[in-house]
Amino acid sequence: MFFLSSLQISPCSANNKCRSQCKEGSQGYDHDITCNAKQIDGLTFFYDNPLASNGHHARRDWFHCSCCPTNVGRLLGALPQYIANTSEDGVWVHQYISSKVAADVKGVAVSLGQTTDYPRSPEIKIQIGLAYPVRFTLHLRVPAWTGEPLLRINNTNVEQASRPVLPNGYLSITREWRDGDTVELTLPLTLRYVYARPEVGENAGRAALMRGPVVYCVEEADNGKNLAGVVSPPISDWREIPGTGIFKDFTLLKTDSALAPAACDENAPLYSDAPQALVPQKLVAIPYSLWNNRGPGEMRVWLRHG
Repeated sequence: MFFLSSLQISPCSANNKCRSQCKEGSQGYDHDITCNAKQIDGLTFFYDNPLASNGHHARRDWFHCSCCPTNVGRLLGALPQYIANTSEDGVWVHQYISSKVAADVKGVAVSLGQTTDYPRSPEIKIQIGLAYPVRFTLHLRVPAWTGEPLLRINNTNVEQASRPVLPNGYLSITREWRDGDTVELTLPLTLRYVYARPEVGENAGRAALMRGPVVYCVEEADNGKNLAGVVSPPISDWREIPGTGIFKDFTLLKTDSALAPAACDENAPLYSDAPQALVPQKLVAIPYSLWNNRGPGEMRVWLRHG
């Protein structure tokens, strides 16, 4: 679990729509790009982040132009402004990271202590710290991809009708807050496919698999070669399984109903009048940020679909 302590947050001049769109993008950047860049042991890194590999990509301990390590340091130093900020009516929470932030709301010192392992698990707990009661609005970001969020305040469920998610993508709670109040937010980590615009020719007829904000991929180590021809199944045919070994702290995805081109005889011609025969194929998908930790091999994010 990553924890940040004693962060002082400040007002933000961005409008509500900008807040939501910017934080949605930065969350994907943090989970899928920054985490993907480095090896699990932290000793090597990617300069770029390919979404497909024929087995020739590998992290290295250094590049001739290595701006990545310093930019990661800069990102970590800037995290406070991504986690939360204040406005005239209260506090906006944008990113869910175990942390403790301090703010000034209407002249009152407010602290928000977050405890979470998101996005490995969907639960987020926020504890309010106050010298004395004060009325303000707590705005909680609800990502566009999530299912129906669940909210509890001081161990009591809050019905959806009384706390609708606003068009700006935030769930806003206005009340008199007291020291020790707790807010528990559950954001279901929905499995889904995402599709590229038709102008992205390389991804035509393909889809990427996601769980919450986390992008998944398939690797040769689990699924064999020729991944470019694999056809992904309906989203309902994927199931979550616990990871083992180097993936023991992560959720993997598995299906028994994908399709793959049948193996060809080595003497078969390069081209044929007959269409490719497809056969059932089991697939295991891992978080994209964890690929290439088991040696070189093929990898695909965008799979044939439909």
